[in-house]
Amino acid sequence: MLVDENGFVTEGSKSNIFFLKENTLITPKTEQVLPGITRMKVIQIARRMGIKLLEEKISNKSLKLYESAFISGTSPKILPIRNIDEIQFNTKNDTIKKVMDEYELMVSNDILLFNWDNYDNVLPNK
Repeated sequence: MLVDENGFVTEGSKSNIFFLKENTLITPKTEQVLPGITRMKVIQIARRMGIKLLEEKISNKSLKLYESAFISGTSPKILPIRNIDEIQFNTKNDTIKKVMDEYELMVSNDILLFNWDNYDNVLPNK
């Protein structure tokens, strides 16, 4: 987990980070992070599912206030966090499970709908 010079959580070294408190997803503001595609998809999923989402500064001193946490990225997809230092998080949170399931469904659908003919059309001319 990366923390800026003011003590605010930004992201993981190759991932974005989300926290959960009272069924609200909280993630650092877009201008604080590299806005990854997986992060964007998680935000879209949360909005579509009616899960409240806040983008705000997250102090590394406030981490004990959150019930659960996860990272998002191309390789980990959506991966619950068990602990950060001595702070323990619930890895079996229902809200996170719903987001994970919806993300997996979205990826599976994208794979099924992928068409190489369309892909060839976006490649530069040889």
